[in-house]
Amino acid sequence: MSAIVDQQRQAFQADSSNAQAFAALEAHFFMAGNWQKLVAVYEHRLTAPALSTDHATMIPILFRLPQIVEERCLDNDRAIEIY
Repeated sequence: MSAIVDQQRQAFQADSSNAQAFAALEAHFFMAGNWQKLVAVYEHRLTAPALSTDHATMIPILFRLPQIVEERCLDNDRAIEIY
């Protein structure tokens, strides 16, 4: 993993509301096809206390997360739980 992605991961782990780190990790894992790590990024983002009332930010993630789990991770049961 590149140093830049590693830095973004550290920043995001420290602050799940960090939009720049989230966007960088989301793009990286999506382009790499690393679906499990992308799911982990989405799940961590959903735990951000600062975003708990920011529906404009959270709703797209709540739609993408189960879609990725279903279509890319091929885990229908888990996708249903998330929906």
